[in-house]
Amino acid sequence: MEGIHGVKIGSGWSNKKLAKTCENWNGVHLDQFAGCESNLAANRQTRMLADLALVGCYNKTYMPSAERDRIMLASAKRNLAAMSYFGLTEHQKISQYIFEETFNLRFAIPFEQHNNTVSTSTMNNLTPDQRARIDKLNALDVELYAFAKKLMFQR
Repeated sequence: MEGIHGVKIGSGWSNKKLAKTCENWNGVHLDQFAGCESNLAANRQTRMLADLALVGCYNKTYMPSAERDRIMLASAKRNLAAMSYFGLTEHQKISQYIFEETFNLRFAIPFEQHNNTVSTSTMNNLTPDQRARIDKLNALDVELYAFAKKLMFQR
C-alpha cells in the first residue's frame, strides 16, 4: 500500500522508468497499479532483504517463478534472522526495548505507538476483491512478516 501512495504523491519510482512498462502513473487507481506486471511494489520487503543473485536478480526467465519465490523468501528470512536488530511498526515499544537491549543504548524519549497510517486507512477502504488481490500480489511479504513477528517475539 505504501507503493501506490508514493506514486500518487509523486515520490518513489520515476514515471520514466514505469512508462516503459505501464504507461503513466498520474491519477492511477489501485486496480491499475496492482495490474502492472512489472510493479516493483509487489513483495518489496522480501526482494529488499533477499540475495537476488540467487535468483538471477531481476531476470524473471532465469528460473520458474515458484522456485524463484521459494528461494527469495528463504533468503530474506535468513538475512532477517541474521540481523542484530529489526523492529516492526505495529510494535513500536517492543521494537524500542529490543533496540535498547541489543545495543545497550537508551532513548531519551520513549517511542509512541501510532496505529493510524496511510496504509491502514487505505486497507480499510478496499473491496474484498482488492484486498484478496493485494494479499496475493504480496504473498511473500505476508509470509515474511509473519516470520518477522514470530522472530521478534522470540528475541
